[in-house]
Amino acid sequence: MSSFSGYDEAGEGVAFLAFPGLGCDWRMWSPLMDALEGEYKLVVPHLWKCSSLVEGAGAAHEALDELGIDKVILAGLSMGGYAALEFIRLFPDRVRGAVLLNTTAYPDSSERTRHREDTLAVIEGGGYDRVLALFLESVVWSGGARAAWVRGLIAKMAADIGEAGYIRSLRAIKDRGDQSKILSSLKLPTLFIAAEQDAFTPPHIAEEMAATVAGSKLAVIPNAGHMSVLENTGAAAQAVDAFLAGIG
Repeated sequence: MSSFSGYDEAGEGVAFLAFPGLGCDWRMWSPLMDALEGEYKLVVPHLWKCSSLVEGAGAAHEALDELGIDKVILAGLSMGGYAALEFIRLFPDRVRGAVLLNTTAYPDSSERTRHREDTLAVIEGGGYDRVLALFLESVVWSGGARAAWVRGLIAKMAADIGEAGYIRSLRAIKDRGDQSKILSSLKLPTLFIAAEQDAFTPPHIAEEMAATVAGSKLAVIPNAGHMSVLENTGAAAQAVDAFLAGIG
């Protein structure tokens, strides 16, 4: 993996632009890329360095131009899905197909918004470690065989990203608004991935989104929570491989 000021990249082949989730970096995507059948060039923007999702989408666009990449397979998990939707809105001509995992296009409820604000207040009051511990417990399904390993990896990524990056990401998530209109205008091959044990974005949300995008595909990953690509990498890879085979 080669690291540059605004992104990491590795491999050769079909370009795969992948936005990471909250507190995560390129390591979130590495197991999936290793499990896919094809050859791909992975590009992962440093989303935690951006103050908004629009800024993150713009930074990814600049990275593609710098690398001389025209069209990409686009992916995003959770917060990364929000950024992927902004990339689609701003640069639809750069996307061959989209994989949206454990995410939503719908706005936060007032209760969820208050929770994010409270979380920011706790972090800014010196409680980052406590917030991170609760985050790790909630985003990974405790019944999974890889739960301890996944939590350990996320903890390492979040430590490297740091408190300031985590705060920037939380604020970008809180301020994102309603992205459902992006879905209604989506006219490219799209795969929605949910997970059976995801308490944050349960399968019915992906089902609702898939119903609004003509011709889209839906996969529900068993034995996984919010971090599906890490918790059940094999099943996620099978779903992505099948989707990519269908779009050529």
